Amino acid sequence: MLKKMSRFNSKGEQEFSSDAFKAGSPIEEANLFADPKEKKYPFDKLKAPAPYPEDVDPKRREEYLDAGDFEQVFEMSYDDFMKMPKWKRDVKKKKMGLY
Repeated sequence: MLKKMSRFNSKGEQEFSSDAFKAGSPIEEANLFADPKEKKYPFDKLKAPAPYPEDVDPKRREEYLDAGDFEQVFEMSYDDFMKMPKWKRDVKKKKMGLY
């Protein structure tokens, strides 16, 4: 849901603006990073410590692994990984240097 804000300019006219593109908004972040479904990187480029490729969302680095690398690193498929509770996924990501 996009919030709309209004204010009056110096001419007394009402102006509307959307805060959808403010820094840190989901829409802006989506435009900053590559789609992990389309762009893949090897594990050694994604593991901690930084720097990571600049088009990688640091909160979702595991999604930039291809299926083979993912299974080798996590010893399970991505689908099985996503079925786990978030706290368990976070523990595994920390263990692998991807948190």
